[in-house]
Amino acid sequence: MEYFYREMRRRTGMLMEGGEPAGGRWNFDTENRKAGKPDLFMPRSRRIAPDAGAGGQAFPKAPRKYHPKNDFE
Repeated sequence: MEYFYREMRRRTGMLMEGGEPAGGRWNFDTENRKAGKPDLFMPRSRRIAPDAGAGGQAFPKAPRKYHPKNDFE
C-alpha cells in the first residue's frame, strides 16, 4: 500500500509541495502507531443483576398453559 499511496499523492498533488511530499516524508507511520492495549480485542464480560421478580431463578418457568407443547389445548 505504501507505493499505491505515493502514486496517488503524485497524481492528485494532495499533500505534495512541488514534486516532494509535504513535510519531507511520505508517511509518518512510526509516529502514528502506538501499541494497543492488551485487552483491545478481548470482549468485556457483562454483569447483569438478577431480576427481583424471577424469585431468584435465572430463567423463570412459563405457566403450564403457555408451554409450546401444549399450544393445541
